[in-house]
Amino acid sequence: MRIAGHAFLVTGGAGFIGSHLVDRLLSLGARRVTVFDNFVRGRRHNIARALTDARCQLFPFGGDITNVDEVLTATQDMDGVFHLAGLSLLHADT
Repeated sequence: MRIAGHAFLVTGGAGFIGSHLVDRLLSLGARRVTVFDNFVRGRRHNIARALTDARCQLFPFGGDITNVDEVLTATQDMDGVFHLAGLSLLHADT
């Protein structure tokens, strides 16, 4: 798929890898890039520069992949999704 002229959602887009992907999509001419991140691991400073580009937006309240309604809303009208978000479950040793 060509990047130029298309709209993309990047889950985990405020993380280290996700933020670099967001920057790259914009540099390749994406029409729109939406960052979807709950900021548990991602950081706003990672996407601060990208958000100065009118083609880049942060999903309202960041977005949480465990919320099906948010995911369905975020993926509407997207040409592609880069899924980099994940859940890390920590178990205490007992």
